[in-house]
Amino acid sequence: AVALACFHGYENIVKILLDTNKCDITQLNYVGQSALYLTCAEGHVTCMELLLPHSLPKLTTDSVAT
Repeated sequence: AVALACFHGYENIVKILLDTNKCDITQLNYVGQSALYLTCAEGHVTCMELLLPHSLPKLTTDSVAT
């Protein structure tokens, strides 16, 4: 659902889906495209800005080399 919303640039729907924390933004569609790819390919900058914080790995102090 999030990939489809991103493809069409439905910013409010993308935000709602991300806020539920129940969508998998790493899931690929039938041709191997992610929600982030579709967003960028269609030029939906606001949707991209919504997705990016959810796309980056979460760093903790345990995962940082000292």
